[in-house]
Amino acid sequence: MAAIPKLEIYQGASPNVVWNTAGNWSGGVVPGAAQIALFLHSAVLTGPVEVGTLMLVGSETVAINGAIKTDSTNTCESFMVCQDSNVTFNAGSSLSDAGGLEVGVHGVGSMTVAAASGSLAAASLHMQDLKVGQFTGGVGTLNLAGGSVGVVAPCMIGLAGQGTLNMSGTSTLTANGLGLGTQATGTGHLNMSGNASLFASSWMNIGTAVEGGVGGTGAVTLSGNASLACKATVDVGAGSSVTLAGGMLTAGLGGMGLIVDQGGTVSGMGTITSASHGVTVNGLLESSGGKLVVTGNLSGMGHVEIGAGSTLDLVASRISAPTLSFMGATGTLELAPEASGAFSIAGFQAGDQLLVAGIDHASWNGTTDVLSLSEHGQVLDKLTMTGVASNALFSVTPGIGGSVIALMPSHH
Repeated sequence: MAAIPKLEIYQGASPNVVWNTAGNWSGGVVPGAAQIALFLHSAVLTGPVEVGTLMLVGSETVAINGAIKTDSTNTCESFMVCQDSNVTFNAGSSLSDAGGLEVGVHGVGSMTVAAASGSLAAASLHMQDLKVGQFTGGVGTLNLAGGSVGVVAPCMIGLAGQGTLNMSGTSTLTANGLGLGTQATGTGHLNMSGNASLFASSWMNIGTAVEGGVGGTGAVTLSGNASLACKATVDVGAGSSVTLAGGMLTAGLGGMGLIVDQGGTVSGMGTITSASHGVTVNGLLESSGGKLVVTGNLSGMGHVEIGAGSTLDLVASRISAPTLSFMGATGTLELAPEASGAFSIAGFQAGDQLLVAGIDHASWNGTTDVLSLSEHGQVLDKLTMTGVASNALFSVTPGIGGSVIALMPSHH
């Protein structure tokens, strides 16, 4: 039977708050690699520090400078932050965790990973496992303010509790997979801005269960030049969302692409790339606030919408979504010249535009609701347009990226 690691409690009895002051520990001994360090008071950890397990269970603030190593391989809880405690990895610090890092286990916990400062490099964390907001009632927040995190196993944000991952600046995170709100009681939030990047080498589940069952709720917000990429399938579940205010979402390099389940939403402006396996929309895909570029075949039984004043650019060889709907004036739908498939365009009105390369004439048949697009007298495309008056006339004018097709002004 393996020996139970000795527990040392940090009580902060010494006038200073430094880890390696023996008087701060309950037994008068600074814990080592085979021991558990339990914190009940604020402290400064100046590495190198090596300990079996590190646990923060009081309302304390711990600042970390230098290298920290947690050696426990018998548990996924070798570094625990909970019960209103806060940890900051300052510039120049690092964590090497042989077990798992948990932030917000049962109670509230937060952690910040700092950016580079002066001659000190950005903080760097490497671990076997990462959970933020693990159990019901747990509330965890992980702030990557320019630092880097590498996870061997999947990264779980809001597993059964509430988890938030904020990434800004040049922060990076790599993991085997990413789960946001993957259990029924879980809520996971991912907010990315600046040049932050996250890469999941396998799956990405946003509000969907990893292994069957009922998922929780996941929400992703991308802005600036942020990059969220997954080698396999990105699955957006019912009640969950991806909102783009810039940035890029890349899905399906080796999986089933981007899947928007019924009740799920992907919206905004930016770039979605899923060239290998395409985008399946059974919920809602909507451009809003600017230009949303979608690369990959488009399919599904949900809703694809062009918001007022926005552009939806479909860089696809095949479109089999049932209907592409204009939701207000001055919307633009861009279609690749090679686009094919069976779909309808609804809600097209004065002020809206179609942009298709290589077209010089548009012929409307109000009886069949078919708009034929021609180049030098040869029909290149036929679009089904629902809700357009039978006596409508269309104009075709040159535009940046293609020919602009619109209702004639006299038929507004």
